[in-house]
Amino acid sequence: MKRVFNNRKIILVLLVLTITFSLVACGNKEENMDDTESEKTRLSYEDDFGRMISLDKYPERIISLSPSNTEILFALGLNDEIIGVTEYCDYPEAALEKETIGGFDKSDAEKIISLKPDLVIGSGDPNERLESILRDADIPTLSYDSKNIEEIISQIERIGEITNRSKEAEELTKEMKNRRDAIVEKVKDQEKIRVFYEVWPDPLTAAGKGSFMDELIELSGGDNITKDSKKAYPEIDPELLIDRNPEIYLTTMHNAEKEMDEIKERPGYHSIDAIQNGRIYFLDSNIASRPGPRIIEALEMVAKKIHPQVFED
Repeated sequence: MKRVFNNRKIILVLLVLTITFSLVACGNKEENMDDTESEKTRLSYEDDFGRMISLDKYPERIISLSPSNTEILFALGLNDEIIGVTEYCDYPEAALEKETIGGFDKSDAEKIISLKPDLVIGSGDPNERLESILRDADIPTLSYDSKNIEEIISQIERIGEITNRSKEAEELTKEMKNRRDAIVEKVKDQEKIRVFYEVWPDPLTAAGKGSFMDELIELSGGDNITKDSKKAYPEIDPELLIDRNPEIYLTTMHNAEKEMDEIKERPGYHSIDAIQNGRIYFLDSNIASRPGPRIIEALEMVAKKIHPQVFED
Protein backbone atom coordinates (compact mmCIF):
# COMPACT_ATOMS: atom_id res chain seq x y z
CA MET A 1 0.00 0.00 0.00
CA LYS A 2 2.82 2.35 0.93
CA ARG A 3 4.56 1.58 -2.39
CA VAL A 4 1.40 2.38 -4.32
CA PHE A 5 1.08 5.71 -2.49
CA ASN A 6 4.71 6.58 -3.27
CA ASN A 7 4.20 5.74 -6.94
CA ARG A 8 1.15 7.99 -7.07
CA LYS A 9 3.10 10.73 -5.34
CA ILE A 10 5.91 10.45 -7.90
CA ILE A 11 3.41 10.53 -10.78
CA LEU A 12 1.75 13.62 -9.30
CA VAL A 13 5.08 15.41 -8.95
CA LEU A 14 6.01 14.54 -12.54
CA LEU A 15 2.64 15.80 -13.74
CA VAL A 16 3.09 19.10 -11.93
CA LEU A 17 6.59 19.51 -13.35
CA THR A 18 5.31 18.74 -16.85
CA ILE A 19 2.58 21.36 -16.58
CA THR A 20 5.05 23.91 -15.17
CA PHE A 21 7.54 23.38 -17.99
CA SER A 22 4.72 23.61 -20.54
CA LEU A 23 3.58 26.94 -19.12
CA VAL A 24 7.12 28.28 -19.13
CA ALA A 25 7.62 27.10 -22.73
CA CYS A 26 4.36 28.74 -23.80
CA GLY A 27 5.38 31.92 -22.05
CA ASN A 28 8.72 31.95 -23.84
CA LYS A 29 6.98 31.22 -27.13
CA GLU A 30 4.58 34.12 -26.62
CA GLU A 31 7.49 36.34 -25.67
CA ASN A 32 9.34 35.30 -28.82
CA MET A 33 6.19 35.94 -30.86
CA ASP A 34 5.95 39.40 -29.33
CA ASP A 35 9.57 40.02 -30.31
CA THR A 36 8.81 38.83 -33.84
CA GLU A 37 5.74 41.03 -34.08
CA SER A 38 7.81 43.96 -32.82
CA GLU A 39 10.34 43.32 -35.55
CA LYS A 40 7.57 43.12 -38.13
CA THR A 41 6.19 46.51 -37.19
CA ARG A 42 9.59 48.16 -37.25
CA LEU A 43 9.31 49.19 -40.89
CA SER A 44 12.18 50.64 -42.93
CA TYR A 45 11.75 52.47 -46.22
CA GLU A 46 13.97 54.30 -48.70
CA ASP A 47 12.80 57.14 -50.94
CA ASP A 48 14.01 58.19 -54.40
CA PHE A 49 16.79 60.28 -52.89
CA GLY A 50 18.36 57.48 -50.84
CA ARG A 51 16.98 58.60 -47.49
CA MET A 52 15.87 55.93 -45.05
CA ILE A 53 13.12 56.13 -42.46
CA SER A 54 11.92 53.63 -39.86
CA LEU A 55 8.41 53.36 -38.45
CA ASP A 56 7.17 51.39 -35.46
CA LYS A 57 3.71 51.06 -37.02
CA TYR A 58 1.83 51.91 -40.17
CA PRO A 59 1.17 55.67 -40.38
CA GLU A 60 -2.20 56.95 -39.21
CA ARG A 61 -1.61 60.68 -39.71
CA ILE A 62 -0.21 61.56 -43.15
CA ILE A 63 0.59 64.91 -44.74
CA SER A 64 1.03 65.22 -48.51
CA LEU A 65 3.30 67.91 -49.93
CA SER A 66 2.16 67.53 -53.55
CA PRO A 67 -1.07 67.11 -55.55
CA SER A 68 0.16 63.87 -57.12
CA ASN A 69 0.80 62.22 -53.77
CA THR A 70 -2.54 63.46 -52.50
CA GLU A 71 -4.25 61.76 -55.46
CA ILE A 72 -2.34 58.55 -54.79
CA LEU A 73 -3.24 58.52 -51.10
CA PHE A 74 -6.93 59.04 -51.82
CA ALA A 75 -6.89 56.39 -54.56
CA LEU A 76 -5.54 53.93 -51.99
CA GLY A 77 -8.45 54.65 -49.65
CA LEU A 78 -6.52 56.73 -47.11
CA ASN A 79 -9.04 59.53 -46.69
CA ASP A 80 -9.15 59.21 -42.90
CA GLU A 81 -5.36 59.09 -42.59
CA ILE A 82 -4.74 62.27 -44.64
CA ILE A 83 -4.57 65.20 -42.22
CA GLY A 84 -2.88 67.85 -44.38
CA VAL A 85 -2.33 68.80 -48.04
CA THR A 86 -0.98 71.73 -50.05
CA GLU A 87 -3.13 74.58 -51.31
CA TYR A 88 -2.74 73.12 -54.84
CA CYS A 89 -4.27 69.75 -53.94
CA ASP A 90 -7.65 70.03 -55.66
CA TYR A 91 -8.43 66.44 -56.59
CA PRO A 92 -10.45 64.55 -55.55
CA GLU A 93 -12.97 67.01 -54.08
CA ALA A 94 -12.39 65.52 -50.62
CA ALA A 95 -8.88 67.02 -50.74
CA LEU A 96 -10.41 70.50 -50.56
CA GLU A 97 -11.78 69.66 -47.12
CA LYS A 98 -8.36 68.85 -45.68
CA GLU A 99 -6.16 71.19 -43.66
CA THR A 100 -3.74 73.11 -45.90
CA ILE A 101 -0.07 73.50 -45.03
CA GLY A 102 0.97 76.02 -47.71
CA GLY A 103 2.45 75.56 -51.18
CA PHE A 104 5.35 73.65 -52.70
CA ASP A 105 8.24 75.88 -51.64
CA LYS A 106 6.38 77.66 -48.85
CA SER A 107 5.11 74.81 -46.74
CA ASP A 108 4.41 75.94 -43.20
CA ALA A 109 6.75 73.88 -41.04
CA GLU A 110 5.11 75.02 -37.80
CA LYS A 111 1.69 74.06 -39.15
CA ILE A 112 2.95 70.66 -40.20
CA ILE A 113 4.46 70.00 -36.78
CA SER A 114 1.30 71.18 -35.01
CA LEU A 115 -0.74 68.58 -36.91
CA LYS A 116 1.48 65.84 -35.41
CA PRO A 117 1.91 63.68 -38.53
CA ASP A 118 3.63 60.32 -38.35
CA LEU A 119 4.55 60.54 -42.06
CA VAL A 120 5.11 63.37 -44.56
CA ILE A 121 5.29 62.53 -48.29
CA GLY A 122 6.76 64.95 -50.83
CA SER A 123 7.63 65.02 -54.55
CA GLY A 124 10.73 66.14 -56.37
CA ASP A 125 13.91 67.50 -54.87
CA PRO A 126 13.50 67.76 -51.09
CA ASN A 127 13.18 71.21 -49.52
CA GLU A 128 16.32 71.16 -47.37
CA ARG A 129 15.08 73.81 -44.93
CA LEU A 130 11.79 72.05 -44.36
CA GLU A 131 13.46 68.66 -44.21
CA SER A 132 15.86 69.85 -41.53
CA ILE A 133 13.03 71.24 -39.38
CA LEU A 134 10.94 68.08 -39.71
CA ARG A 135 13.96 65.89 -39.00
CA ASP A 136 14.67 67.84 -35.81
CA ALA A 137 11.01 67.33 -34.86
CA ASP A 138 11.46 63.57 -35.42
CA ILE A 139 8.84 63.49 -38.23
CA PRO A 140 9.58 60.81 -40.90
CA THR A 141 9.64 62.27 -44.41
CA LEU A 142 9.87 60.64 -47.83
CA SER A 143 10.05 62.14 -51.32
CA TYR A 144 9.46 60.58 -54.74
CA ASP A 145 10.58 61.72 -58.18
CA SER A 146 8.77 59.62 -60.79
CA LYS A 147 9.49 60.56 -64.40
CA ASN A 148 7.46 58.02 -66.40
CA ILE A 149 4.49 55.69 -66.09
CA GLU A 150 6.50 52.71 -64.83
CA GLU A 151 8.03 54.85 -62.09
CA ILE A 152 4.59 56.20 -61.15
CA ILE A 153 3.31 52.63 -60.85
CA SER A 154 6.30 51.73 -58.67
CA GLN A 155 5.69 54.82 -56.52
CA ILE A 156 2.06 53.83 -55.96
CA GLU A 157 3.14 50.32 -54.94
CA ARG A 158 5.74 51.69 -52.53
CA ILE A 159 3.30 54.13 -50.95
CA GLY A 160 0.84 51.25 -50.69
CA GLU A 161 3.44 49.23 -48.83
CA ILE A 162 4.33 51.92 -46.32
CA THR A 163 0.66 52.72 -45.61
CA ASN A 164 -0.53 49.10 -45.33
CA ARG A 165 -2.48 49.39 -48.58
CA SER A 166 -0.51 46.94 -50.72
CA LYS A 167 -3.63 45.12 -51.90
CA GLU A 168 -5.30 48.37 -52.97
CA ALA A 169 -2.08 49.48 -54.69
CA GLU A 170 -1.86 46.19 -56.56
CA GLU A 171 -5.44 46.50 -57.81
CA LEU A 172 -4.93 50.13 -58.82
CA THR A 173 -1.66 49.57 -60.68
CA LYS A 174 -3.05 46.49 -62.42
CA GLU A 175 -5.95 48.57 -63.73
CA MET A 176 -3.52 51.30 -64.85
CA LYS A 177 -1.35 48.81 -66.73
CA ASN A 178 -4.36 47.21 -68.43
CA ARG A 179 -5.71 50.60 -69.55
CA ARG A 180 -2.27 51.67 -70.80
CA ASP A 181 -1.79 48.45 -72.75
CA ALA A 182 -5.27 48.71 -74.29
CA ILE A 183 -4.57 52.24 -75.53
CA VAL A 184 -1.18 51.27 -76.96
CA GLU A 185 -2.79 48.29 -78.70
CA LYS A 186 -5.38 50.56 -80.35
CA VAL A 187 -2.81 52.91 -81.89
CA LYS A 188 0.04 50.51 -82.62
CA ASP A 189 -0.72 50.16 -86.33
CA GLN A 190 -1.46 53.82 -86.95
CA GLU A 191 0.87 56.07 -88.90
CA LYS A 192 3.07 58.25 -86.68
CA ILE A 193 1.95 61.87 -86.56
CA ARG A 194 4.23 64.82 -85.81
CA VAL A 195 3.27 66.39 -82.46
CA PHE A 196 4.39 69.47 -80.54
CA TYR A 197 3.59 70.13 -76.90
CA GLU A 198 3.91 73.70 -75.65
CA VAL A 199 4.70 73.90 -71.96
CA TRP A 200 5.11 77.66 -71.86
CA PRO A 201 4.68 80.36 -74.54
CA ASP A 202 7.40 82.89 -73.67
CA PRO A 203 10.11 81.81 -73.89
CA LEU A 204 8.72 78.99 -75.99
CA THR A 205 9.24 75.85 -73.93
CA ALA A 206 8.53 72.33 -75.14
CA ALA A 207 8.17 68.85 -73.70
CA GLY A 208 11.40 67.10 -74.56
CA LYS A 209 12.87 63.66 -73.98
CA GLY A 210 12.42 62.51 -70.39
CA SER A 211 9.22 64.46 -69.78
CA PHE A 212 5.85 62.89 -69.05
CA MET A 213 4.37 64.30 -72.24
CA ASP A 214 7.15 62.90 -74.40
CA GLU A 215 6.25 59.40 -73.20
CA LEU A 216 2.53 60.03 -73.59
CA ILE A 217 2.98 61.24 -77.17
CA GLU A 218 5.13 58.27 -78.15
CA LEU A 219 2.78 55.71 -76.52
CA SER A 220 -0.15 57.41 -78.27
CA GLY A 221 1.29 56.84 -81.71
CA GLY A 222 2.74 60.30 -82.11
CA ASP A 223 6.21 61.55 -82.99
CA ASN A 224 7.35 64.24 -80.56
CA ILE A 225 9.21 66.79 -82.69
CA THR A 226 11.40 67.83 -79.74
CA LYS A 227 12.29 64.31 -78.59
CA ASP A 228 15.94 64.92 -79.55
CA SER A 229 16.38 67.61 -76.90
CA LYS A 230 18.91 67.19 -74.12
CA LYS A 231 16.50 68.53 -71.52
CA ALA A 232 13.07 67.39 -70.41
CA TYR A 233 11.71 70.92 -70.91
CA PRO A 234 13.90 72.79 -73.40
CA GLU A 235 13.46 76.34 -74.62
CA ILE A 236 13.28 76.24 -78.41
CA ASP A 237 13.51 78.73 -81.25
CA PRO A 238 10.11 79.30 -82.92
CA GLU A 239 11.90 78.89 -86.26
CA LEU A 240 12.72 75.30 -85.28
CA LEU A 241 9.07 74.65 -84.51
CA ILE A 242 7.99 76.08 -87.86
CA ASP A 243 10.66 74.08 -89.68
CA ARG A 244 9.63 70.78 -88.05
CA ASN A 245 6.02 71.54 -88.93
CA PRO A 246 3.93 69.58 -86.38
CA GLU A 247 0.59 68.16 -87.50
CA ILE A 248 -0.82 68.44 -83.99
CA TYR A 249 -0.23 71.28 -81.53
CA LEU A 250 -0.88 70.46 -77.85
CA THR A 251 -0.75 72.82 -74.92
CA THR A 252 -2.37 73.32 -71.52
CA MET A 253 -5.81 74.76 -71.01
CA HIS A 254 -6.34 78.16 -69.40
CA ASN A 255 -8.42 80.46 -71.59
CA ALA A 256 -8.67 78.26 -74.66
CA GLU A 257 -10.41 80.69 -77.01
CA LYS A 258 -8.05 83.56 -76.25
CA GLU A 259 -4.97 81.39 -76.43
CA MET A 260 -6.10 79.74 -79.65
CA ASP A 261 -6.16 83.14 -81.37
CA GLU A 262 -2.83 84.10 -79.80
CA ILE A 263 -1.13 80.97 -81.13
CA LYS A 264 -2.55 81.44 -84.63
CA GLU A 265 -1.32 85.03 -84.77
CA ARG A 266 2.32 84.30 -83.91
CA PRO A 267 4.74 85.20 -86.71
CA GLY A 268 5.20 82.34 -89.19
CA TYR A 269 2.78 79.99 -87.43
CA HIS A 270 0.25 80.23 -90.27
CA SER A 271 2.44 77.82 -92.28
CA ILE A 272 2.33 75.06 -89.65
CA ASP A 273 0.11 72.10 -90.63
CA ALA A 274 -1.50 71.92 -87.17
CA ILE A 275 -2.53 75.59 -87.42
CA GLN A 276 -3.82 75.30 -90.99
CA ASN A 277 -5.89 72.20 -90.16
CA GLY A 278 -7.23 73.47 -86.84
CA ARG A 279 -5.55 70.74 -84.83
CA ILE A 280 -4.65 72.83 -81.79
CA TYR A 281 -5.77 71.06 -78.63
CA PHE A 282 -5.83 72.27 -75.04
CA LEU A 283 -5.31 69.72 -72.28
CA ASP A 284 -6.09 69.82 -68.58
CA SER A 285 -2.64 70.40 -67.10
CA ASN A 286 -3.64 68.90 -63.74
CA ILE A 287 -4.27 65.59 -65.46
CA ALA A 288 -1.47 65.78 -68.03
CA SER A 289 1.37 66.72 -65.70
CA ARG A 290 0.75 65.04 -62.34
CA PRO A 291 2.65 61.80 -61.69
CA GLY A 292 -0.30 60.01 -60.15
CA PRO A 293 -3.11 57.55 -60.99
CA ARG A 294 -4.68 59.91 -63.56
CA ILE A 295 -1.61 59.72 -65.82
CA ILE A 296 -3.45 56.99 -67.75
CA GLU A 297 -6.33 59.42 -68.29
CA ALA A 298 -3.74 61.79 -69.72
CA LEU A 299 -2.48 59.06 -72.04
CA GLU A 300 -5.99 58.37 -73.34
CA MET A 301 -6.63 62.10 -73.69
CA VAL A 302 -3.51 62.54 -75.85
CA ALA A 303 -4.16 59.39 -77.88
CA LYS A 304 -7.69 60.55 -78.73
CA LYS A 305 -6.29 63.85 -80.05
CA ILE A 306 -3.64 62.15 -82.17
CA HIS A 307 -5.67 59.19 -83.50
CA PRO A 308 -9.37 59.94 -82.83
CA GLN A 309 -10.51 57.45 -85.45
CA VAL A 310 -9.52 54.39 -83.40
CA PHE A 311 -11.60 55.55 -80.43
CA GLU A 312 -14.85 56.14 -82.26
CA ASP A 313 -16.42 52.76 -81.39
